[in-house]
Amino acid sequence: MNELIVFSGGPYSGKTTTLEIFKKNGHTVIKEAALDVINKLTRDLGVKEQQEFMLNNPLYFQNLVFEKQIENEKSILTKKHKNNIIFLDRSVLDGFAYLHYNKVLWGAELYNFIPKYKYNEIFIFETLSNFKNRKDSGRVENNKEDSLAIKNSILFTYKFFGYKPHLVFEKIIDERVAEIKLKLQVDFS
Repeated sequence: MNELIVFSGGPYSGKTTTLEIFKKNGHTVIKEAALDVINKLTRDLGVKEQQEFMLNNPLYFQNLVFEKQIENEKSILTKKHKNNIIFLDRSVLDGFAYLHYNKVLWGAELYNFIPKYKYNEIFIFETLSNFKNRKDSGRVENNKEDSLAIKNSILFTYKFFGYKPHLVFEKIIDERVAEIKLKLQVDFS
């Protein structure tokens, strides 16, 4: 059976960079679905219009992200992997965290998006101290305060769904990777 390890956190926390190390070492990584949705909307609408769409339609936007994330997760779970450890750049539950962050109420219709399977471990990355504005990313959250608030919503959401996330503090990348390997108690060589 596959183990699902989630890396999450606010924008510019180093989670994707850390995931790249695991990917280079031959591990399966599911990329962040929201970026696919943002990129498609940007191609279809343009950057400014896409950002306005996200701000004016947060629930609809998140539905698109939910659908893409579930598609990504289900497709990877149907395949056999040599190491059976799969790393996710965010999970479906991050969508609920973003709704919480945006103060969007959601009802029973979104319960269909809650995964029927459990994630084995959750690592939530702290926002990096040398935060760099990412206006060209297509995201509407572009500053350090947004990133910290999103991280707090993510932490709240995973706890709400019964998880006990590990916090990953700012360190050099090799130290972060070593800390994660140690917490997972797995030899990745």
